[in-house]
Amino acid sequence: MENSTIKAMRLAERGFRVFPLNKNKKPIFTEFYRKASSNPKMVEVMFQSKYEFGTGAIEWTKKDQNYMIGIATDNLIVIDIDNKNGHNGTQNFFELTNDYLFTNTMCVGTPSGGYHLYFHKEDVDYKNSISLLADGIDTRGFHGFVVAPGSVNEKGEYEELTEIPYTVDSLPRCPQVILDILDRKIVQDSDRVKVVNNNFEGLDSDSSIAKAMEYLMHADGAVEGEQSNVAFKIACKLREFGVSEDTCFELMCERSEERRV
Repeated sequence: MENSTIKAMRLAERGFRVFPLNKNKKPIFTEFYRKASSNPKMVEVMFQSKYEFGTGAIEWTKKDQNYMIGIATDNLIVIDIDNKNGHNGTQNFFELTNDYLFTNTMCVGTPSGGYHLYFHKEDVDYKNSISLLADGIDTRGFHGFVVAPGSVNEKGEYEELTEIPYTVDSLPRCPQVILDILDRKIVQDSDRVKVVNNNFEGLDSDSSIAKAMEYLMHADGAVEGEQSNVAFKIACKLREFGVSEDTCFELMCERSEERRV
């Protein structure tokens, strides 16, 4: 049976930006939408690390920590259909979309009998919503997340129901009737954060890169990627400066080469 680290890495290989959740479905760290990654090596270290709540201190154990898996939804539209506690989200979804088939896109069944439907996001960012589409139907988008398929807690497993192993790039467009309603929840330019090639626009400013380079000059320990928990701590720190994932790894590799000379 695959552990959570392997499951998370496989999702990352399909382009999903993943991060660890505790058994209460809460993100392990703050600003998960910035730290989520689709880099399998980064994900491997992330899911094999212990985190000290409050201080953010980490230890790379090289052993799976049995986390649940979260998928950041900034570059997705996910419809969350709830069928518990008197809600009938499935019926309301069919009525809203004229019987749109769940098999037309990536569909994940939840332990409580609900469903997560994944769709491609175009140039517009949508805020998360609760029952905006209809009773029992929520949406996840800008700075949101859903529990990923393969996650397990005491209630059961989140199971991918579609046979096609969708990637982020192969997901279909969201039904137009849903997009028309979500137009009420468009993120404004002042707070919009787009994801392009797994990086957030607005990152990698000259000042951010300068701060990151200065930090690397004085950082102790390994800077060679996934060789130690020290390297992972350094990578997380660079991201906090406003450096994208790709630039983070480039800077760390450059610094590693300099130390070898």
